[in-house]
Order: sequence, then structure tokens, then C-alpha cells
Amino acid sequence: MRKTAVLDTVRPPIEAPTTEPTSPDGRTEQWRRTGAAPLSGVIDDAGWDALVREAVSCEPAAADRINDCPGLMAYRDGSITSPQRCRAHRGGSALRALAIGPALLEAARAVTGQCTLVPARYGFKYYRPGDFMAVHRDSVKCAGITVSFALTENLGPMGWLPQLRDASNDAVLAHIGAEPFPSDGEEFPLTDGMFHGFDGYNIPHWRPPHAGDGVAILGTVCFFAL
Repeated sequence: MRKTAVLDTVRPPIEAPTTEPTSPDGRTEQWRRTGAAPLSGVIDDAGWDALVREAVSCEPAAADRINDCPGLMAYRDGSITSPQRCRAHRGGSALRALAIGPALLEAARAVTGQCTLVPARYGFKYYRPGDFMAVHRDSVKCAGITVSFALTENLGPMGWLPQLRDASNDAVLAHIGAEPFPSDGEEFPLTDGMFHGFDGYNIPHWRPPHAGDGVAILGTVCFFAL
């Protein structure tokens, strides 16, 4: 087992690719049906250990990510922002190599069936006890797939509303109301040492207040569909 560290807007359509790669083990169908699927064959154990070490080493230089504005705000690109409190760092050579390398890209393309994906954003997020990210939809930079991975064992599950995947922003806002962490949401656990892809651009999701001890670290790479 790999070791982790201890510490009314209109949503733009995504054009279908002309040639669709598919995952031979059924993950493409899982993605289309549920909006989420694990990615495999992305990195070896040595690469994972380097990623964990880098995430830990970047933590002291992480910048505050604080949004105290109450309520939700919808944007023209289809994203929804909300209150948050955490810290973030863009990472170093290990994360960059993962994000722009062929292994993760090919896995993301195979799962989504989109041959036009390109990496658009990546970084580490650090959650101290009580830190959170309220319900939101990712920016258009993540319109292809959001890939998340837990770099510490104490990172709790994400919450999400997969039943609202095809809903408009107006419908999402009406459904959520004033709840920063919707009570009818489902848990989305991030298994240690695995890469989890999900449709973060379309599915509302959140990270409830970190209830564990120490700092929890989340890694993310977002792909955009050209």
C-alpha cells in the first residue's frame, strides 16, 4: 500500500471529439453513467513517494485561500464559487511532471472518451482543522475532468450532488439554497494512493470542515476539453 504523509447563466457545451478513446475495463461507461471513475496506471510507487514529499515540502510556503463572502455566485463560464478557507500551492517539479506528462493525460482521455483533453490547472491544497470549501462547481478550466488525490491519510471524504450533473446553475442554486454543505449530498471518499476523476465542472461538490488532526493535503489536476 502506498504511504501518505501525516501532517441564470448558460453553461457552454463541450464539443464531442471526433475519435473517442475508451477504457477497456468499463471505466468510460462508469464515467458517463456516474460522472466519476478512478484512473489507473498513472504513476509508480517511487513517483508517488516523490509527490508526497513535494506536497509536504511546499506546505510552509502555501498561500491563504480565503473567501468570506456569504452565499454562492454563478459565473458566465458555468462555474459557481462559494466561501472557502484553506491554503494552496502550485507545487513543484513532481506535480508538474504528473500534470503535463503522458500517463495521466492518456488515463484521463481514456476514462472520459475525450481525445482533446489538455492539462489546464494543478496544485496542492492544505486544510488545517476547521478549513473547508463550501459547495461549488469548478471553473471552465476543469470542463474535461477534475482529478483529485489524497496525499495524507487524514483527508476526509468530499461531498457531492451527482444528481445535479445536468442541472442549470439556476436549478443548482435553487436546490442548494443557503446550505454551504448540502444535507442531501453523498460522500465521495478519496482512497489513499489513488487518482480519482470526477466531473467537477458539472457536479456541485464541497469539502466539509476538516475534522482530523494536523494538516490534510489534497492534490488536484484539471483538464480542459479543446
